[in-house]
Amino acid sequence: MREIFGLDMTYIVIAVSIGFGLIVLSVGFLALLNRIIFKIGLRNIPRRPAQTALIVVGLMLSTLIISSALGTGDTISHSIRNEVVKGLVEIDEILTANQGANLGLTGSSPYFPEERFDTLRAELSDFDAIDGMLPMIAERAPVANPGKQKSVGLMNIAAFDPGNLGVFGPLLAIDGSTANPIALTGADVFLNKTAAEELGAVVGDQLELFLQSGNVTLRVAGIVEGGGVAGDDETTLISLTQAQEIFNKPNQINSIVVSNKGDAESGADLSEEVTEKLRSLLTDNDVAQELKRLLNDPATIAALELRTERLSQGQKDDVLELAELLAADGMDDRLISLMADDQVAAQVLLAVESLDDEARFTGIFERFLRLRILTVQDIKADLLDLSATIASGIMSIFIVFGLFSMMAGVMLIFLIFVMLAAERKPEMGIARAVGMKRRHLIQSFVYEGLAYDLMSALVGALLGIVVGLVLVTIMASIFASDDDGFELVRQYRWQSFVVSYCIGVVLTFITVFFSSYRASRLNIVSAIRDLPETFAASAHEPRLRMVLRALVRPFIYLVRAFKALIQLRIVAFFGNLALVAVRGFPLVWIVDIVWALVRAAMPELGAGWLTVILGVLLAALGLVVTQAAPFAIGTTLTIIGIGLMIRKLFANRGWDARQQGNFTAVVVAAVSLFWLIVGISLDNLFTITLSIVVVAFEAVRQAAMRREATVSDSEDRNVYTFIGLALILYWGVPFDSLDWIVPDLESSIEMFFISGICMVAAAVWVVIYNADLITNALTAVLGRFSKIRPSLKTAIAYPLNSRLR
Repeated sequence: MREIFGLDMTYIVIAVSIGFGLIVLSVGFLALLNRIIFKIGLRNIPRRPAQTALIVVGLMLSTLIISSALGTGDTISHSIRNEVVKGLVEIDEILTANQGANLGLTGSSPYFPEERFDTLRAELSDFDAIDGMLPMIAERAPVANPGKQKSVGLMNIAAFDPGNLGVFGPLLAIDGSTANPIALTGADVFLNKTAAEELGAVVGDQLELFLQSGNVTLRVAGIVEGGGVAGDDETTLISLTQAQEIFNKPNQINSIVVSNKGDAESGADLSEEVTEKLRSLLTDNDVAQELKRLLNDPATIAALELRTERLSQGQKDDVLELAELLAADGMDDRLISLMADDQVAAQVLLAVESLDDEARFTGIFERFLRLRILTVQDIKADLLDLSATIASGIMSIFIVFGLFSMMAGVMLIFLIFVMLAAERKPEMGIARAVGMKRRHLIQSFVYEGLAYDLMSALVGALLGIVVGLVLVTIMASIFASDDDGFELVRQYRWQSFVVSYCIGVVLTFITVFFSSYRASRLNIVSAIRDLPETFAASAHEPRLRMVLRALVRPFIYLVRAFKALIQLRIVAFFGNLALVAVRGFPLVWIVDIVWALVRAAMPELGAGWLTVILGVLLAALGLVVTQAAPFAIGTTLTIIGIGLMIRKLFANRGWDARQQGNFTAVVVAAVSLFWLIVGISLDNLFTITLSIVVVAFEAVRQAAMRREATVSDSEDRNVYTFIGLALILYWGVPFDSLDWIVPDLESSIEMFFISGICMVAAAVWVVIYNADLITNALTAVLGRFSKIRPSLKTAIAYPLNSRLR
């Protein structure tokens, strides 16, 4: 694939390679500074090969999904491009007298004098981006093979000068030899392979061409391969002179095909330049001036810019460029080319129509009809762009649905390192006791994690190629059963491998770093004795100083480097200089500052009010840009913030467990009542049922809590239960349930991922924070099976003791 989500693949390769390089170089530099910690971090890899293999397999999931998605996109893109190039060969642009593009040599277009071709060729004599032009007649008519009693209802008739094929030749016969177009004289014609199969025709057969003026008898002089002037669909090739006589169009043609400099594929790179030149020559300049004058209006330009919100990126760029050129002085070839483009012209007319000025709309529409002398279709570039769009869409579907597995992979990575830390807790406690600092523990885990990371990303990228090939093989077998001739050609570009490998390394490393940061937090005594974690209150760096330190951190290392140079400590000088380069890199610097701001704001985020403000602002942004994703995420953050504010209320009021439970029940009932009313008003049975189920669950939960002698951790239990149930209601009801108060918002396939993650998180919160109550209910039901109860109690005890895990 040449683009991903509208971004050029080259830039993506450069970006991910820089990220990969920064990670490897920075970690490698730290390893050089402290080789002992580096060796401590890596020593467990060869010691436990089975564990290493399991970890590598667990870490590779994200990379595998990305690699297989990119590989599938490469194959789809290459296959469609291959079909386009095979179908058009050297044809890059088609010129017709149509006012609307037909994209191809099919159907009948208005005729124009053949002298127009001679004039155009003379005007382009000094333009070296074109290496061939061919005048043609393209018609459609029924053709029958009486001898075989077969016919084609609408056969494409392609007529050209046999002696003027030039770069559009040669024509290849189906036996591999070159078919001589000079044989197209009188009634002799060529059939392409598809037409010959449909008619059951062989060389020498007599064909009947049915026209309004009467039937014409033709003779098959040869059968050629399709593609180019021979067409992909059923096509009959005849001489231009014979077609002018048959269709009674002396000295007239209805199309001109153009070949750009270069081969069949690279010629499309010049399509924009060639199209712009052709449209400047084949457009009425006086009409173009009138159109510019009519369209150079603030209201029209504003309406044009408004329409770009729902266009593809390519169309959006063209319309915005047109708006800019309309407001500028003068008339240039680019402006003429954009006004003569069918898709751009359609957007202009829709924008003008939205202004409710019928007379003005009619005047502009009439001038668009008179603007073009001939219509220029950059057919190959358009179809190649379409192939990229289709491939990108298919890849996006794979990636979006694969995001669920990628998220599971990220959580698996986190879980692996948390459990590794739990397994090595006594070892880590002893290391801290003999003088190792917390940052040394982080570094040792990062070294070990990066080693796993580099291996797992390589395995995942390679296995992704295999998975992609399997998917393509399955799709190829499906396409092979069709009769459209489309063939999937397997391809995997090296850029896709680099991107998938580097993204896999970066994504896994970020997760490893955060899990290492958390795993390093331990109480030395508890760790040595392998007791449950207890943390003493630690002094935190003042928040303002934390942010200021992040802002000036590269300069701090720069000062340290010069200080080391003055003291002739060469190693320290180069070490701090390297840290300046890494920490001063714009992306790393920005991430450092953002992380400092997040840490500084953690108390307010935990209190809930700042979370609510951020959620409301994000939801408002979604309403402004009419996008469902930011609105839904903002609403989710608002619900979480409200829950955190309720926890703060519990703490401030000093309520006991019963009071907290009563308040939670009232809030959950109020939220459920709101959705119940919405469901009744919309006559939506699912919304009504879900609201009742949530209320019933909360009622049962409250009753179970009242039967418990003691209820531990009541604040978190009630708060996260409320958040979970509220989110289940919000995400569980149909998306259009709030259309009566929220305007219609645009959404795409990403909402499947967002809603899935939010619903799973909500359900997990409800289950985990009420697991003991659920266990009691299960044991009551399974009471008759006395052997099951102890096992069930023991099994639930471990998750309850490690809720994050």
